[in-house]
Amino acid sequence: MSYINTLHLTRDPFTDYVDGESFFPYAALTETVVRVRHLMDADHHVILIAGDPGSGKTLMIKQILAMDEDKWRVCSLQPTSECAPLRAYTMAEEALPVVMLDDGNLLEPETLSALVKMTLGDSPSLKQIILTGLPHTALVLDALRHLMPHRDGIQEVPLPPMELDEVKSYLEGRLRSAGYEGECPFSLSQIMRIHTHSGGFPGAANAEAAKELAQAYAGESEPPPSKKGFLSRFFGR
Repeated sequence: MSYINTLHLTRDPFTDYVDGESFFPYAALTETVVRVRHLMDADHHVILIAGDPGSGKTLMIKQILAMDEDKWRVCSLQPTSECAPLRAYTMAEEALPVVMLDDGNLLEPETLSALVKMTLGDSPSLKQIILTGLPHTALVLDALRHLMPHRDGIQEVPLPPMELDEVKSYLEGRLRSAGYEGECPFSLSQIMRIHTHSGGFPGAANAEAAKELAQAYAGESEPPPSKKGFLSRFFGR
């Protein structure tokens, strides 16, 4: 029996499934959201939210969308005639729109360059681009800094990891979102191991937590009915 059945969960809480309850506002991440919002109000052409796989980039995008839910719209963006249309989000900001897209690391350098150029010149078509990417995406953008009128036109915002106690609270929250109502099933040593192996990042913590529970509940089955003792069987009780 899997830990999903043993813990009476409605679904696996440690998959890539995300919803409005998935964002865990640990201190450093909340500060990062505030920083991104301040950068959006400033005169920066590109804001890069950078982190390794599983660091919470997509959740950060969803959190930014949720803060101004009524203003954002899904859109399709095609910077060049050669590239396929990109799924993105747009928000009208003064006369020009702000565009936000996930997985910027998947873009070809030429496509990324074309996007940046849409924020430049005497007649720009975009006010600002917000995108997520891997750490090496910053290197690609660095090669485009010469296009900017000032050096801080591109701002990188790294995603911070969780502390040990925050990992515990995060995992408990994921379990509750899947219907779990009991005590925390992780021991302190398991939490410490998850924190160490995941580096404190949400996606990696999910994978480590699932691994820990799978090992802990491997081979678990429904408890067998209690056996009656000799005297109980003899007297039929």
